Amino acid sequence: MALLTVDNLTLTLNGLIKLNDISFTQHPGERVALLGASGSGKSLTARALLGLPLAGSTMSGTFHYAGQERVASSTVQPPHIAAIFQDSSAALHPLIGVGKQLVLALRANGAPSARTAWEAGIALLATVGFSQPEHIAHHYPGELSGGQRQRVCIALALASQSALLIADEPTTALDVITQAQVLQALKTYTSHAPERALLFITHDIAVAAALCQRALILSEGKIVEQGAIDALVRHPQHPYTVALMAAARQQRHQISQNALALAG
Repeated sequence: MALLTVDNLTLTLNGLIKLNDISFTQHPGERVALLGASGSGKSLTARALLGLPLAGSTMSGTFHYAGQERVASSTVQPPHIAAIFQDSSAALHPLIGVGKQLVLALRANGAPSARTAWEAGIALLATVGFSQPEHIAHHYPGELSGGQRQRVCIALALASQSALLIADEPTTALDVITQAQVLQALKTYTSHAPERALLFITHDIAVAAALCQRALILSEGKIVEQGAIDALVRHPQHPYTVALMAAARQQRHQISQNALALAG
């Protein structure tokens, strides 16, 4: 049985169609990438799924989550869905320490005691790449860098143990080494609990290919192609996907050339 089915999601903002008849299905255990350039509608899709549409927008379509139907226009966030957004400063409570926020999340999700939750929170901070997790746990969000706050947000999302995790460009502010640790944590989140799934929103094809099994290619608010990510990378069919993959290869080539120049 599908964990999430999206049927004919359409979103209009200021008279312009921003999402046009989006339909897809996601099953338990799947890590699916929603790929597209900036402005393609990726984040709008995430907000719609979470019941967080932009002010002034109108939506139509239906979602079936864990067998229950919800109309797209609903502004009630479905239970058992967690999200990681790009704006880490808005996602964290500025007056509550990092460790305390993790304890609250873990206690809400079944941790038997504050001490157990604290230890689990420290472990999660280590999982997302902090070398001194207990030190970070005693800080407030405003005392951390943007990349550090983003990792805390990822740890909080993992603490939710939600069946569906929607991650909107969660690794953009991270260095390459930390990014790899975070991707491994997200992979573990689903692989160790087969009932869970990940919808990973990104413009970075290399990151998506390292994490996800399947991809949806979004262009101007439409899904133009979808399938196994390996097949899409090797044999793209739609002209937009072809151009997207070519741009990614060119970017990788340029990075390699810059690295060689620096080494020389």
